Amino acid sequence: MNRDVAGPPSHGAAAADYRLRLSTFYGALFLILGIHLPFLPVWLDARGLTAQEIAIVTAAPLVLRVFVTPAAAVFADRTGRHRSLVNILALLALLLALLLSQMHGFWGLLLLAVPFAITLSTIMPLTETIAVAGVRAHGLDYGRMRLWGSLSFVAAGFSLRLADRQDERGGGDRMPAGRRRGDGRVCVGAA
Repeated sequence: MNRDVAGPPSHGAAAADYRLRLSTFYGALFLILGIHLPFLPVWLDARGLTAQEIAIVTAAPLVLRVFVTPAAAVFADRTGRHRSLVNILALLALLLALLLSQMHGFWGLLLLAVPFAITLSTIMPLTETIAVAGVRAHGLDYGRMRLWGSLSFVAAGFSLRLADRQDERGGGDRMPAGRRRGDGRVCVGAA
C-alpha cells in the first residue's frame, strides 16, 4: 500500500522540515477559515441574498459534509493517499474560491459555496491524520504545529475587523448601495 502520510522515522532536519511544512499548512488553512466562517454571511448579504438564502447557503454544507467527509476519509485510509487528496482538495478549493468571487445570484452562489465549504471541511480531518503520523514518525509536538492554525484563525478575523473599522473611519465605500452597515465591507471588497 502506498502511504504518503509520513516518511520513515527520523530526527533532525527531516523532522524540522515536516514540522515547518505542516505548521505552515495549518496557518494557511486556518487563515482561510478565519475569513470564510465569520464573514461569508456578510459577503453573501453584500451580494444581495436574503436572510433565508444566506441560511440555506451556510447550512447546506453542514448537512452534506456528514456524508462527504467520512467518504473522503475512508478513501484516503484505504488508498493511503492522504497528502495527495489534501493537495487535490486544496487546488479544488482555490478554483472554487476564484469562481465564487465572481458569482452573483442565489443559485450560482449556492452551487459554488457549498462545494467550497465542503472541500475546506474535508481537508481538516485529512490534515489531522497527516499530523498524527508526523507526531509518531518524527516525534513531533502536535500542539506546536496546530498552534499556528489557531493563531492565524484569530488573526484573520481580528485583522479584517480592524481593517473594516479603518474603512468606516476613512469613508470607504466598498459595499453596494443600500447595504452599508460597517460589518465586513473590507472582506466584501477583498472578494
